[in-house]
Amino acid sequence: VYWFQSAERITDDYATRIWDDLTPRRARWVLVSILFDGPPAGEDTTLPQLVVDMQEAVSLVLEQAPASP
Repeated sequence: VYWFQSAERITDDYATRIWDDLTPRRARWVLVSILFDGPPAGEDTTLPQLVVDMQEAVSLVLEQAPASP
């Protein structure tokens, strides 16, 4: 599971991330990737919640980070 995340956006599209660098107001981005040992078992409902929790945690860190020059 992976995605790019800024304080205002989340995307899994690399082109979207690169195009954002061409705007006058560049955002700080991070690449979040999670590697699992194997596929989820059956009806595992914890994976979607894990992703949401991770996105919220990254968002908090990005909001507190100093702005890029």
